[in-house]
Amino acid sequence: SGVQAQWLRIHNEFARELNRIRPDWNSNDNTLYEESRKIATSLHQHYTYNEWLPILIGKTATERYLGDKNLHTEYNPSMPGIVFNEIAAAVLRLHTFVRDLISRCKPNGDLIDQLWFNEVASKCKFAYE
Repeated sequence: SGVQAQWLRIHNEFARELNRIRPDWNSNDNTLYEESRKIATSLHQHYTYNEWLPILIGKTATERYLGDKNLHTEYNPSMPGIVFNEIAAAVLRLHTFVRDLISRCKPNGDLIDQLWFNEVASKCKFAYE
């Protein structure tokens, strides 16, 4: 998906920058990969828990269920950098948020038309028009 491709680009940008500031890691490609992965994963977690989740379930619910006691700022190498299948399949997709009709608007907000999602989902040309 586009989101996965974007996170791959972010990871690769971190790898390029780390390679620039730590050329000694270049001899061990795995170190460069893993360190870039840690940074990209932490950025993704920050966005998920601090920006996306409060929008999705509300700031009050986020603080109630996560609170300060469940959020950590230090890196713990024993924690696996994974997403559980239940989360990936059910929560992160949120297909119910996608409307059947997609509205296309001018920059001033005036409606151009409405298109059925299933007819335009795989047609990039509508995003560029």
